[in-house]
Amino acid sequence: MFALVADTAVKAGELVRRGPTQFGQDVPGWSVAPYCLHVPVEHLVTAFEPVFDAFLNDGLADVRNGSDDWPEIETLVAAGCPPLSEIPMRLPGLLAEILRESLYMDVLDALLPLRPDAAIRYLANTVDHVTVDPDWVAVCGRALQVPEAVPNVAGRRLGPP
Repeated sequence: MFALVADTAVKAGELVRRGPTQFGQDVPGWSVAPYCLHVPVEHLVTAFEPVFDAFLNDGLADVRNGSDDWPEIETLVAAGCPPLSEIPMRLPGLLAEILRESLYMDVLDALLPLRPDAAIRYLANTVDHVTVDPDWVAVCGRALQVPEAVPNVAGRRLGPP
C-alpha cells in the first residue's frame, strides 16, 4: 500500500483518519490537500474483512426483519453473498459505493492505523472517490495538513482543539 498527499508519497503513520465528530469539516487556517491511498486488493481483504463481514451480517439481519434500507445487501444477496476477496472482481462498482457511502470511516481506520512511532502530518478528512479493480483499490479524498507534526497519542484520533 502507498499513500500520496498532493501527489507526494507519505510514510506510514503520517496520514491518519480525522476524529468522527468533525470528519468532513474544514478547519480555518489549516491547509487542505488531496490524498489517495492505493491498496492491493489482498491487503484490503486482510485489513478490512472483519468490518465488511459485520456490515454484511448486520445488513442481512435487517433485511430479514423487513428493512428496505440496504440496497447494497440486496445486491450482494442476489450475487450469492460472495466473500470480500471475490467482490473486487465480481462487483467492483458495488464495493466502491459501499466504501465511499457506508464504510468510509471504517476503511480509513483499517488502512490508516495509528502508529506510535510516526509523527502525524495529515488527517484524512473525506472519502470523495473510490475506484476498485481486480488488483487495486484507490481511496481518495481531502486531507488536512496538521500545522506542525504532532506525535501520535495511542488510541486517539487527532483533530483541532
